[in-house]
Amino acid sequence: MSEWREVKLGEFCKIQGGYAFKSTDFIQKGIPVVKIKNVKEREIDLNDCGYVDESMAEKCSDFLIKNGDVLISMTGSGMNAPNSVVGRVARHSGFDDAFLINQRVGRFLIKDKNRLDKHFLFHYLTPKERQWELVSIATGSANQVNISGKQIESLLINLPPLPEQKAIAHILGTLDEKIELNRKMNQTLEAMAQGLFKSWFVDFDPVIDNALAQGNPIPEELQARAEKRRRVIAGTVIAPARRGGNPDEGGMKQSPSALKPLIHTNPSLAAQFPASFVFNETLGKWIPEGWEVKKLQELVDVKYGKDHKKLGDGKFPCYGSGGVMRYVEKPIFKNESVLIPRKGSLDNVMYVNTPFWSVDTMFYTEMKEEHFVKYFFYTVNKLKFSEMNEGSAVPSMTTAQLNSMDILVPSFNCLSLFDKTVSKYFKKKEGNEAEIETLNQMRDKLLPELISGRVRVNKQV
Repeated sequence: MSEWREVKLGEFCKIQGGYAFKSTDFIQKGIPVVKIKNVKEREIDLNDCGYVDESMAEKCSDFLIKNGDVLISMTGSGMNAPNSVVGRVARHSGFDDAFLINQRVGRFLIKDKNRLDKHFLFHYLTPKERQWELVSIATGSANQVNISGKQIESLLINLPPLPEQKAIAHILGTLDEKIELNRKMNQTLEAMAQGLFKSWFVDFDPVIDNALAQGNPIPEELQARAEKRRRVIAGTVIAPARRGGNPDEGGMKQSPSALKPLIHTNPSLAAQFPASFVFNETLGKWIPEGWEVKKLQELVDVKYGKDHKKLGDGKFPCYGSGGVMRYVEKPIFKNESVLIPRKGSLDNVMYVNTPFWSVDTMFYTEMKEEHFVKYFFYTVNKLKFSEMNEGSAVPSMTTAQLNSMDILVPSFNCLSLFDKTVSKYFKKKEGNEAEIETLNQMRDKLLPELISGRVRVNKQV
């Protein structure tokens, strides 16, 4: 430890504040601008960021972010509100010059790269202890506090030699990379599940394939999709189908028999789906023949969550409209369920397959049909609950609204096949999430030991 030095952070780096954009500078699309709310703990969330045009971005080019840049929120709350606490530190791991930073978002500019490694700096600043230091010197009101660049630069940092900084950063970075890889894998698996749901139950691809193969008529509103399916199935781009039969008959067009030899599909999949469509008056659109439309209350029991006065450190997650709040000692429900917000963020629909508790801002559901829960999850996920808001100041949803919704119900075989297929994706995701949790815990325990010097590393790592 004799080689480690306690120095002021400002000796080795400077805080650059973001550009003070005006409200009139922002547009709907363009170069993204990271605001305070986009700086999360350890990572940057580009959802709901601002945008400026290219001319403004060129004018503010000094504020374009580079790969590996470390950012900090210079305005926020105290530790009583962790999601918005001042001093949140995040690292950019994307493309250079991908976005700009707004005012009150700070960037650490390294003065001497031979004495301070930016990756080590990132890990040094992420523990809760650093945020407590920043909160303790921040100024402002109870609801909003600020910290200046000079205050951040005044922090004392216990700095090892550069080779040891890099070795520490390498170990912690390797864990971060594995965590990020698992997250990306889960994003891919979720995209696959969503894509399968859309193909089968929104675009009706297997039904269209069957109808094309058997020469059955295709509804007018599905003709564009049918043309795409012809190209996919034929394996080549073919000329648009001639319109045969009576084009006015039932609002449908007959696909030409000449295409029949070109239509091929998975026989086991095709056998589970019908080969024709019927018009449904309730939904006002064409649906696969034999499928039904039912009220949600015929398919699902919607139940109110209950307030829990003993939120603590139990083993069962307790969900609110924002996600997991804390953990409790006993569950309110033990089976698969879809959680639907009753108040607050109405579009935050969640699938849960372990015992849980749900508070009164969150509905939980019990299925009345077999193999229905995952299909139901993706069905309600594509609905815009925020547009059905019953409240004014606080967005809210009611059981009456939910129960009266019309739900398309595929055949039992289709539901069973979908459940079996996506369950493989879900199981893999759950395994990845469990590994992410283990890696997070490992990193969080190892990090303070490494950056304090209590655990030393080989400088050659």
